[in-house]
Amino acid sequence: MTFMEPSEQQKPEESLDYFGIKPGTAMIIILLVAVFFRMFNISETSLWTDELATYWASTAPTVQETIDRVAETQGQSPLYYLLERGILDYLPNNEFSVRLLSLIASIISVYLMFLLGRLIFDIDAKALFASLIFAIHETMVYYAQEARPYSLGIMFVLLSQIFFLYMFRRKSIFDFIFYILFSILTFYSHYVFASVLLAQNIYYVYIIVLKKSPIHPSPQKWILSQILIAITIPVLLFQLSGMFDNRVAWDWLRQMNIFQALKLLISIFNLKVLLLLAGCFILFFTSEKIDFKARLMEHSSRYFLLFSWLVVHFIFIFCVSKFLGISLFDPRYFVMCLIPFFFIMSGLVHIFKSDILRVAFPGVYIVLYLGFISIPNYMTYGHFSYRITHNWRGSVSFVNKNYKPGDVILLRSGFVNENWIPSTENKIVQDYVKAPFRSFYWKKRKGLPRPTIYNLTYTWEKDFYPYYDMIFDKAKGYDRIWIMGVNTPNTNYPVSNISTLFEKEFEFVKIYEANYSGVYVCLMSSNPYKNEPLSF
Repeated sequence: MTFMEPSEQQKPEESLDYFGIKPGTAMIIILLVAVFFRMFNISETSLWTDELATYWASTAPTVQETIDRVAETQGQSPLYYLLERGILDYLPNNEFSVRLLSLIASIISVYLMFLLGRLIFDIDAKALFASLIFAIHETMVYYAQEARPYSLGIMFVLLSQIFFLYMFRRKSIFDFIFYILFSILTFYSHYVFASVLLAQNIYYVYIIVLKKSPIHPSPQKWILSQILIAITIPVLLFQLSGMFDNRVAWDWLRQMNIFQALKLLISIFNLKVLLLLAGCFILFFTSEKIDFKARLMEHSSRYFLLFSWLVVHFIFIFCVSKFLGISLFDPRYFVMCLIPFFFIMSGLVHIFKSDILRVAFPGVYIVLYLGFISIPNYMTYGHFSYRITHNWRGSVSFVNKNYKPGDVILLRSGFVNENWIPSTENKIVQDYVKAPFRSFYWKKRKGLPRPTIYNLTYTWEKDFYPYYDMIFDKAKGYDRIWIMGVNTPNTNYPVSNISTLFEKEFEFVKIYEANYSGVYVCLMSSNPYKNEPLSF
């Protein structure tokens, strides 16, 4: 007996081998595909700006300082960074080590998608296809190769959902305990994933009110589980209250109205994917007519679970953004919406009753996805996903080779916003904005002190004129100035404007200028004839 209606039990004709392969063998193949897509060129690309922030926070001198750094600058729980710290303590500090935690979490999630799919559908083919979609999807491949907490959060979300649904199948204290544990870890991996708890409560009420399952946690047991999860929140109350008090400083994204937010949500599903799915369906629909209303009614509880999960997460992000004044309107915060979307897609591509169509539809979809998305990504980025290409490795390494004592660096690493003026007395923030030069890209050279760095803000506003007057007055006293930085999406001036200003206002001469995949580097000198040739 499951949490679903009797009509939703696996039918004998639906328990066929997947593409003629036994489910266990198919799962192994999917895992191998997932490993290949995620491992391919994982160390080829430099850590980008946010990944350098992860490295900086995770390599603080002490555990307490890691926690303090995360609380002060990252706007999320320190769990991911503490786990990352444990890895970096034992492995060589390089791109692979920094991204390893996300890689492992994402590979585990491929298998968890299969387990959760079996609980939702009771059909191996649908569960395997959902896992396969997850394995090759560009967004999931991307987060498996990015040193940020999203893959870890997805893994814990899947584990929380698995043990949540187990409680509607069997009466086991272990399911209850593991559900609470993984729900807590979901919250602690990233606060934005806490929306899954709201979706679970809505689904629980739905099951109780409509009596969809004879097995379910009693109201007393369910309330106890939510209380036990909630009482862990005060552990991070200091950080949450601090984030609320400083919410203006955290608000680096623009606010959106409901229509703009919906447009952003739809964009994460990838219009190409939706068009491919629609095209495949139209092609196969001509071979077999489908009664959609009957199929949806037949499988009402599973689709209620999936659609509520997707919609609740969107509403959660919208409400938090509006009520707390901290905009979360960014694709990274909508990533959890993709998980129920993958299961919905798996249900749709297996909607036909014909054995041939139940194999052909998903097969054609996968071929088209690889051809129109995965391969073009590889041709463009050298990965099977899009990339944020901030080549700090190349830029910092070049400066490291050519930096001389007495040089000064004007840096915009992307960490500084209008509310974190670099002249702040906050020692953590002062170090945070120099994160690229606190990484393993900056090699210690004998007799070479840490570089002198002044930090540039995102935007050029009148309020910052006194600050810029101060750092420019100091910088023009140096013979050589390095100007470095990324052009953030919401900036009103490129970093190159600073080099132009020094040319026109202070008569400095450009010795070297280049763009390292989004990181601008320019060396300027007040006395160019004394400069030695640069090392490349």
